[in-house]
Amino acid sequence: MNIKVQKKFNVILSKGSTKRTKTWDTIIKILFFVFLFLILIGIYIYRRTLIESYLLWRLSFIGVAIGAILSFILFSDYKELFSTILFCSIIGAGLFYFAPLILNRVFADEKVKNETFEIISTGNLGRGRSSRCRSPYAIINFPPIKKELVFPCVYEKTIGNFKKVRLEYSEGLFGFTVVRKQTLIE
Repeated sequence: MNIKVQKKFNVILSKGSTKRTKTWDTIIKILFFVFLFLILIGIYIYRRTLIESYLLWRLSFIGVAIGAILSFILFSDYKELFSTILFCSIIGAGLFYFAPLILNRVFADEKVKNETFEIISTGNLGRGRSSRCRSPYAIINFPPIKKELVFPCVYEKTIGNFKKVRLEYSEGLFGFTVVRKQTLIE
């Protein structure tokens, strides 16, 4: 190939790859923020699902690994490889954290069960930046796990007075219990 033609070809490729890189950069950033938002929704769903937390940690780790491997394969020639791997890892973790929780909840069994559980201990979570109270919680034994149930702020000062919790729950798609309603009982 002629040297002039090869130089022009390299210039065209570099321009195209710069455009491609900017497009991918934008897509990855948008997906990053979308999946951060989905992780926050997933935390709310997790609070209403009786599931061992180590399962979600493992799924998230698998998502991180897949995201990192795919970003390394797809963007190995990219200048900002580290930040791309980091963003794709968080996207993967968010997907693998959120998807099982939402699918378990959306496709849960229609049959609702009622049961009362003894409260093992109570307390208040730390006040967040945008929170107006220290959210009260109660820990119950729902065999085989102990679950922390978070309640509205109106129970902040009185959470310690309650001895039992009545749960209305159903079986989720993946077999994890989905809490439909929780009521404190004195």
